[in-house]
Amino acid sequence: MLTYEEAARVFDYDPETGVIRWKISPARNIKAGSIAGVDKAQGGGVYRVIAYRGKPWQAAHIAWLLHHKQPLPERRKIEFLDDNPLNLRASNLGLYGLRKPGSIYRPLKEGDMPLEELRKLFIYTPETGELIWRIDVANHIKAGTLAGGTKIAKGKEYRIVTFRSFTTPASRIAWALGHGVELPEKNVFVKDDNQGNLRLDNLELRGETSEIVEENGIRVRKIAKTYARRWGLVRHYGKDAPEIVDRLYVEQKGLCAICDAPGGHPTGPDPKTVLHTDHDHTTHEIRSLLCFNCNAMLGSSRDNPAVLRAAADYIERHRKGGDNVVPLKPEAG
Repeated sequence: MLTYEEAARVFDYDPETGVIRWKISPARNIKAGSIAGVDKAQGGGVYRVIAYRGKPWQAAHIAWLLHHKQPLPERRKIEFLDDNPLNLRASNLGLYGLRKPGSIYRPLKEGDMPLEELRKLFIYTPETGELIWRIDVANHIKAGTLAGGTKIAKGKEYRIVTFRSFTTPASRIAWALGHGVELPEKNVFVKDDNQGNLRLDNLELRGETSEIVEENGIRVRKIAKTYARRWGLVRHYGKDAPEIVDRLYVEQKGLCAICDAPGGHPTGPDPKTVLHTDHDHTTHEIRSLLCFNCNAMLGSSRDNPAVLRAAADYIERHRKGGDNVVPLKPEAG
């Protein structure tokens, strides 16, 4: 972590111009008094980055540190009030999120952007999936340029569009503009998993979302657990898996296919009480729905019928009058 004391020793910052200069000579080819940092493209924008102590630092963070004599508050992000990340004047540096009364922080905008505002900002072509800016949003982002940048989460790429304090997946904007509706509360998924392909016929509305507003005012959008599990079925067993599981659950009347133990739907909220999707480990085809114990039993036996028969014989051989054996299926009556 870079402290104010160290930053003040190494850098000189002019809050009126936003220029950061070296007070020292950090390398043979960089002299004291020269402007610190270089401009680099990051996440769809261009930012000033300063290399110091073998590590890259956002110039805006250093400017904030030097001007306020303290680092950014925890989990905060700098907002460039004129949408130009290269303008490091102190008057241009704000923070996203809800703020305490009397602070210099800008409040976070509540809710999604209305369709009318989206139409003023973007041009969307449903046939090609092209989503571009209608206006100049910053010195380095002009009208006609592609809207959004790439963000990687959990190893997967997403295309995210940011305008001031409004941030959302590009697929949601494309869906709203393509259908002429407000931004959907549900998730918009790209069918072929190519985030650059925003053709309207490649977008699908799925699953419910929820919003969580934490005490520090940061808004987080998450996929509902029920939908996440349905999407998991698709990833593991193919696009028809949710329909197959729905049919099996009805046919089995919500009971385990082996022991008749009742259980919830496999996509239910509590994984401890739901039935589990059993599949053939060779063909990967779904077989039936099983309770946790029966599913674990098959897994432990490595799906080997000979092992299961030997286990049944073992129990029979060691039975003592049958009083220590619990029947899998209760007898009628």
